[in-house]
Amino acid sequence: IARQYPFVRVVKEPIQGRTVARARGFDVAKGDILGRIDADSVVMTDWVKRVVADFQDPSVGGLTGLGSTRVIMGLNWHSTLWSRAYFLNIRSLHGIVSTWGANMAVRRSAWQDIKDDMAPNGLLVHEDQDVAYQLIGHGHRVVQDNKLIIRTHGGSVLYWPKYWDYMKKTFRMKAYHDRKGTLSGHEELQISLPRRLISGLVGLIPAMLFTIYALISWPIFKALHHIDSNKLKEIR
Repeated sequence: IARQYPFVRVVKEPIQGRTVARARGFDVAKGDILGRIDADSVVMTDWVKRVVADFQDPSVGGLTGLGSTRVIMGLNWHSTLWSRAYFLNIRSLHGIVSTWGANMAVRRSAWQDIKDDMAPNGLLVHEDQDVAYQLIGHGHRVVQDNKLIIRTHGGSVLYWPKYWDYMKKTFRMKAYHDRKGTLSGHEELQISLPRRLISGLVGLIPAMLFTIYALISWPIFKALHHIDSNKLKEIR
């Protein structure tokens, strides 16, 4: 699909994993702003325009936006509720505006500043959140534009084992950067304690609902996956 577009360059990376794929893409990109989305991200028509406008502020090194996902599995009802809850809880826990790999952009000069300090793989950290930590640790501001929206399915994180692993890695990542002292000396770029508390309180209820929903949805996903696997065997 990508090769159908004359302005697209497909880059091959022999090492598997999002961390090295991201680094490879960012390293070979020629633009002043590096946009990043996922394979299933559908950007809004003004996406590029908003990204360019947000980077008019020279202090901005990283940018992120919201995702419109299905609120309830099986219903064609999309909302930014879950992504808003995600960002609120990350603000509360980490005290920073994090970047989200499905909808983000980085100034190329800022990437050059941080790339050698990035975690080597995604085993200890969320590689997209690691970008935000490193940007702030190098004195670059990360901003969230709630009008920068993509649409994505977002259902895979409802698979309980993946969701639980995601949560554990989020806490491990904070400990990882606390040990490294990544944010030390850049308090002005971090979120104040009162705002962190407010974010936590506001994001707590949807986060709890999402967790309960993931627990309930897990056996349904397992059953559907089993059915799909059987259909695939029949086709083969």
